[in-house]
Amino acid sequence: IAHPPCGDRACTKLATETTDTVISVGVEIRSLVHSQVERQVLPKLSNEIRRRVSFVNCDMFNMRWGDADVVLVNATGLGREIFDRIAEKLATELTSGARIMSISLPMPESQKFRTIALARLFRMTWGNCI
Repeated sequence: IAHPPCGDRACTKLATETTDTVISVGVEIRSLVHSQVERQVLPKLSNEIRRRVSFVNCDMFNMRWGDADVVLVNATGLGREIFDRIAEKLATELTSGARIMSISLPMPESQKFRTIALARLFRMTWGNCI
């Protein structure tokens, strides 16, 4: 499971707690957020989960995504231009059958993407999220 940007640990922790065969990579471009994850999040994870989790401080556009089976895109706060670049990168690099979960923005309908679950509205502490 790969998910840019990682922000906090919730998605990575959930993914690794559901099965013992998952490897999870969180990607965060902001150095300050990444260092907070290293200081405040990683120490709270169990050793078992820590062995299967990595948080990378880099630009997701400089990473290869071809090995990912599931990608979580937290698009909350992303501009349309950046989101479209993410969609294009995933459409180009992911193998057939890979799954993408997108928070806040739907993936564009195209030959590469097909919707398999309907959007749902979630109430977050800061507002609504699709």
